[in-house]
Amino acid sequence: MSEASSSYDVALPAPFQVAVTVLHFAQVIHHKRPKPNLLGYDWSLLSVIYLLFILLISCCGCVSGVRIPPTPRVGSNVMVDANNVADPTIVSFPEGVPGFPGERYILFYTSVFNGNVPVALSDNMRQWVRTVDALPVLPRWASSYQSRGSSTGLTSEGTWGPSVVATSKGWVLFFSTRVRSLGEECIGAAFAEAPTGPYLDTSNRPLICQPRLGGSIDPDPVNLPNGQTVLLWKSNGSHQIWEEALSSTKMATVGKVHLLIGPTQAWEHGNVEGPDMIAARSGGWWLFYAGSQWYSDDYGTGVAWCENEWGPCEKKKDSQLLLSGPGATSPGGLSTFKAEDGEEFVAFSTFAVPPNRHWNPSKDPRELRVARLLSY
Repeated sequence: MSEASSSYDVALPAPFQVAVTVLHFAQVIHHKRPKPNLLGYDWSLLSVIYLLFILLISCCGCVSGVRIPPTPRVGSNVMVDANNVADPTIVSFPEGVPGFPGERYILFYTSVFNGNVPVALSDNMRQWVRTVDALPVLPRWASSYQSRGSSTGLTSEGTWGPSVVATSKGWVLFFSTRVRSLGEECIGAAFAEAPTGPYLDTSNRPLICQPRLGGSIDPDPVNLPNGQTVLLWKSNGSHQIWEEALSSTKMATVGKVHLLIGPTQAWEHGNVEGPDMIAARSGGWWLFYAGSQWYSDDYGTGVAWCENEWGPCEKKKDSQLLLSGPGATSPGGLSTFKAEDGEEFVAFSTFAVPPNRHWNPSKDPRELRVARLLSY
């Protein structure tokens, strides 16, 4: 794929056109003679009142003329695993995980302990059992390197932010890893017949890579109602969230690249990452993301509302959804998933204590938390 670039026009809110029409109507019914003034109308007190009324009921909290729904809420969360789980992705199987009778959930995550893409299984979302490395072999374009946990003597192949999606023939795993020829992290796609793997990427180059923007990480596939799948990701140097459609095999990108959001709010401290998207019940899409630096207790999870899956996306004045609290700091890496009963849940990671730039995973492990998604 060529280096991502995007431009799109943001439609002006339609209620402004309605307001002008109402001004005209108000002047007619009150026999006001239009005078050559602003917009060609006499801005009498009555006209101003009509204008403010229309703007208040039609434009408050709207993007491109569409009202923004109330911000989603996350229910009480429970710490369900303390074994250094970051960037969690959970997939549910109400009829049981193929090959693992009795288990109903698969967890893919980032870890410096358990291989490239460690997998855990559970029948209740609370107790997890480690099983296999879903990606035992990295693609030929990837390079191995020591992770931030190397100070402990532990090494990692350096894979990050795994996510999966089903296809008509099996499953596709998306992951980030460093490209040998570039020195930047980019996104790969691997295929497996079973959801637990083993996955294999036989490509000669990454699926998505933006070297001029510092590389590409944090892939997240989203299934649309029309059957199409799109992929979200972060440009690692410019700290922006992008989106592009995937082919029917989910192993290639097609169409135009869309820029969804960048860092615009103070709490984000110049960085947004870890995107995930879900359809809003009242229309549009919710875009979840993490902001600030992962090793800071300022790190948290935000949300933006998108008019459609391609944007434009808008943040409210304070978009932060999850903040650090006692015993659970730096909440990030949020992903949504359906439980076996069909209800929407979220999974995310926190630290028990604030980490620092010299993060030691054996002393500062990330914890997995799950919660019900409310009012979305």
